[in-house]
Amino acid sequence: MVRGLQHKYQRIALLLVNDFCSAYCRFCFRKRFTLGSDIEHHIQTGDEETVERETTFDVSEGVAYIAAHPEIDTVLITGGDPLMLAPSRLRRVLEQVSDIPHLRIVRIGTKVPAFEPARITGEMFDTLEIPSRQGKQVYLMVHYNHPRELTEASLEVIAEARRRGFGVYNQTPLLRGINDDVDTLVELLNGLITNGIVSYYLFHCRPTIGNEAFMMTFQEGNELVRQTRARVNGLARAFHYTGSHETGKIEIVGVDNDNLVFRYHQARDPADEGRVMIWPVDQPISWYDDVLERNKTGDVNLNESWS
Repeated sequence: MVRGLQHKYQRIALLLVNDFCSAYCRFCFRKRFTLGSDIEHHIQTGDEETVERETTFDVSEGVAYIAAHPEIDTVLITGGDPLMLAPSRLRRVLEQVSDIPHLRIVRIGTKVPAFEPARITGEMFDTLEIPSRQGKQVYLMVHYNHPRELTEASLEVIAEARRRGFGVYNQTPLLRGINDDVDTLVELLNGLITNGIVSYYLFHCRPTIGNEAFMMTFQEGNELVRQTRARVNGLARAFHYTGSHETGKIEIVGVDNDNLVFRYHQARDPADEGRVMIWPVDQPISWYDDVLERNKTGDVNLNESWS
């Protein structure tokens, strides 16, 4: 185990460079360590004597790991929020990452363009360009959850990012009471693509401590997505409705023969890549564990009835 690094999928590694954000989302699945910069203030979910800080400012071990694994062509700089670091500190991270010859893509996971766009100064943009100067493509993986976050100040930052050649992709969870109606999602998705932001993931809200009020069933989410897709711009339909499970990202594909259909979009076990699973649409369910339990034997035949 390398502190501050997660290698969940073959071609991508995550570097967790800090444990603080510009604001703290109630529904965040990383709030176990973003609630305080001192590990004593983190939510402990296991044996407290064995819990170690998951993030680190010193990425040298993580960079060495990536350099030793040529199958990794993408790195995601995340945290916390890496754009809460001073440009000088972030520069040191990006310089080390940019020196890895087999890396092709550098992603920056951030909520700052929505929450605190003034923080992204010219100096910060110059810092974010470091990988580009080494032939890497930079992507900002932003988080807009509601159309009200698409403010003039925020969109000015997005426009500058695109002028500098950065790709901009959005991911948002479905949140009961926040964006769980068709009109809101249509306005958000159309607003994103109109401003050059590609909708990457629409996440099913993850069941972590305190998230119960935001959770929806897969059935509710699937119907919401179905109605939304029918009303948005064609380019705004590019998103995957998926959830991030410990075994991988599992997409909610739709309904077939009275069953909800799921498919691994990304799997930690290569044998699961693309595997299809089903669940009776008339049995409300909010997370994947029971689905996985009832689909242990591999791909299902969608032409056969559920038994």
